[in-house]
Amino acid sequence: MIIKNRFLRAVVKKLTHFGVSVTPTERAPFDFIVQFPQEQLTIIGGVADGNQQNVDQRSKEIISIGEIVRAHPIFITDGRHTPNNGIPLIHYKELLEIRHPEEFVNLL
Repeated sequence: MIIKNRFLRAVVKKLTHFGVSVTPTERAPFDFIVQFPQEQLTIIGGVADGNQQNVDQRSKEIISIGEIVRAHPIFITDGRHTPNNGIPLIHYKELLEIRHPEEFVNLL
């Protein structure tokens, strides 16, 4: 799958370096699915860069879908748009500093 959004492409690339399964999505309120097989953990996540609108609505939908499919919701942002509804939030600069998958999981 070709990822057109440059910010999403960078996030997926970083998550892939953790040695986990990362699947970008299309036509969904979330942008990617991450599976940590050793921890039996699934994460659905969204990204927001300066071009995103309706960040609060998207994050609410991600939370809702996460509850239904029993996946942990997360939102990764460049800092310009941040949802205000309790979804775990990671700033992209913080993601870049993470070296081990356990560090990422601990942020949930």
